[in-house]
Amino acid sequence: MVVFLLTATGVFYFGATSTIVKVDEITGVPNFAAPLLCSILMACCGSGIVLIINWRGGPSARVRRATRWCAGAALAVAMFTLFALGEAPVERPEDLDTYYANTPYIREMIVLYLVGRSAAAVIMASLCRRWLSDVSQELRVGLALLIAGYTSTLGFDVCKFAAVGA
Repeated sequence: MVVFLLTATGVFYFGATSTIVKVDEITGVPNFAAPLLCSILMACCGSGIVLIINWRGGPSARVRRATRWCAGAALAVAMFTLFALGEAPVERPEDLDTYYANTPYIREMIVLYLVGRSAAAVIMASLCRRWLSDVSQELRVGLALLIAGYTSTLGFDVCKFAAVGA
């Protein structure tokens, strides 16, 4: 729960335009905040999935195995690697994804981020949907709201894919 709250706070903090500009200024690398923010967002998605898996419960071996799948840092390493391989010299704190959509390695980083976020949304919505029939009314309302939120995230991702593809 603490990791989820910390990463969610990190997403809001590092997602602010003023913070993005400051991170790029401190590091001296234009757009460095992009893979940093994407990595924090992926960590937030993963910790949310881990939270639902643990709250739902089940055989401990299955819970541990599912948790390990979500706790990997491979996505963050891949995004930073792709960013390092690419060239993004013009600082774009608000529209990096559409501005660099045709730039080698940066476009792959953007697609990797969008695919990861979409996959996390599908997983969360399906986990919540499967759990929905097993719980009381109060928790059912919360799960239904989570499903609606993650479905909205998927709609946003479809729009982002369209913008990047255009």
